[in-house]
Amino acid sequence: MIRALPSATIRVRLLAGFGLSVLCLVALGTQVEHSTARLVAATRSSAETSQALATLEQLLAAVGAAETGQRGYLLTGDDRYLQPYRQALV
Repeated sequence: MIRALPSATIRVRLLAGFGLSVLCLVALGTQVEHSTARLVAATRSSAETSQALATLEQLLAAVGAAETGQRGYLLTGDDRYLQPYRQALV
């Protein structure tokens, strides 16, 4: 013969299951929020690094142009070749 469980026991089990589910969702939400914050910080850092690399690339190009301009001036004596050199000084 099958015994029916009292309704109070079923309520307790349902509330315990619901409470455990809510606790899991809160923990998961907290973890997602923390991970998102770390991702945003990494993205900002990456953007700053990319900007610094772009600035350094421009500087390298200016130095190369200045060196080439000096060589052109030394070979030809033409003052227009010193324009990149003068821009690189600024």
